Amino acid sequence: MIPVKIADIKTNIPTSWDEITLGQYIDLVNYKDDLSVIRLLSIVSGVSYGVLLNIDSDKFDERILDTMEFIKEPINIHDFKDSDEIKINGKVIKVPNPSTQTIGQKLLMQSKVRIAQGNNTMHAELVCDAVAIYLQPLIDGTEFDDSRIEEIKRIVYSLPLVDVYPVGSFFLRGWLTFLRLSGQPLQTIQQTKKLGRDVPLFSLNFMSSILLSSYLTTI
Repeated sequence: MIPVKIADIKTNIPTSWDEITLGQYIDLVNYKDDLSVIRLLSIVSGVSYGVLLNIDSDKFDERILDTMEFIKEPINIHDFKDSDEIKINGKVIKVPNPSTQTIGQKLLMQSKVRIAQGNNTMHAELVCDAVAIYLQPLIDGTEFDDSRIEEIKRIVYSLPLVDVYPVGSFFLRGWLTFLRLSGQPLQTIQQTKKLGRDVPLFSLNFMSSILLSSYLTTI
């Protein structure tokens, strides 16, 4: 991360995929079909899109765009290394075996999987659900509390993509069998083993190159 100043706004911008959060990755995929330079800058900087749109052009330093060059580098989220632990809020948490968790966790995860299948939910969103559900007791130091899941998801969204994605994918592997036995289609969950709906993000490599170069020439 490097500190930058966009007009009068001080913020930090990632300089590699290792510094992109799960939430930022999800935003990149959601806007893959309409990813302008301003939208891209908003996602990686945390500065709202509307604010960036209305910055005086003479106050905008185009050199900031150079920090986003890494977005053109290929990334395969399914090549991230597995880990048996993850650091959250300064606490190192041992990744539990999902098959040994409570019935409440299993039923809630089952519900999330079924909903995801019906809605063709992005795999990354299901990863967030799984991490929040299975790690909530370890993050909070309490028994499982489903009322805490949405708050825990906000924490998970802020975690580095490279750290949280392998953990979430590990939690989801067992649901392949569940879907087969229940007769559910496997389109969403199979992305734990191969590229699926998230693939369009990688087209950003070419698209972002064009956007960045064309924008720089018009400033």
